[in-house]
Amino acid sequence: MKTRITVLFAATALAATGLASAAPIAFDDFNSYTVGASIAGGNGGSGWGGAWTGSSVVAVRATDGSDSPMSGNALGFAGNSDNAASRSLVASVSGNVWVDFMFQFDGGQMNNNDFLSMWFGPSSGSNTVPNIGLKTNCGSGNCTADLFVRLSGTGGTFTTAVNMGQTYRLVGHLQKTNPANPASTYNRFDLWVDPSESDLTNLGSYDVRATGSTTLSSFSTIGWRAAELDGSPQDRLLVDNLGLYTSAPLQARGNDVPEPGSLALVGLALLAGVGVRRRKAQA
Repeated sequence: MKTRITVLFAATALAATGLASAAPIAFDDFNSYTVGASIAGGNGGSGWGGAWTGSSVVAVRATDGSDSPMSGNALGFAGNSDNAASRSLVASVSGNVWVDFMFQFDGGQMNNNDFLSMWFGPSSGSNTVPNIGLKTNCGSGNCTADLFVRLSGTGGTFTTAVNMGQTYRLVGHLQKTNPANPASTYNRFDLWVDPSESDLTNLGSYDVRATGSTTLSSFSTIGWRAAELDGSPQDRLLVDNLGLYTSAPLQARGNDVPEPGSLALVGLALLAGVGVRRRKAQA
């Protein structure tokens, strides 16, 4: 009996290595908030050190079938603010960190330099870096790429021409080239757009990379900046399933639900254990 249980446990554990990454540092799917209400004061999700602060340009919105794979509620941006929404973490982060969220340009008109970014660390207005997000047409119209990461300045490194109404998954890896030294500063930021699980296990498969110096060695706050969004017609942007992780978010969505293939592997492991039991019973 002990041998059979040990074999079964080992097989199940082996299969489970294909499951999603470790539990998040912090996560919010925005589903616990009232639709139409400001995000300010919202205290859902996990891993946060306090409620959201927010400006009037940010409200909770309900998604619909056209927003898939978003579901439930999302964070909606319709207006401009250097500190549109921000939130503190339970604990300060000083190591390499992954950020994962869904994004959609939901309505309005896409013009040069329509801007929405997530930033790390204390807010310093329009100069808060590092950040990740949307800066349409490379800002100036010199290219058609719209998604970016940057560590300094007002530019960035760009990928992907965004289509109105299409949902994208952005995964960023904010790093230090000397992670063993907590006092060192972040100096590399990789971005994947709609990555597969195999993409995220290959750190060299990023779509774009930003490098350079920052003054940030740790952070305990994240926030969002919206700029250059038009009011006529009103630009509307959505963000959903926001998570921060210490390891690559392989299919991660808050509670780390395994993908179907991984569940199948666990099932096969359990069946293997049943087979062992039956053979012993027939022997």
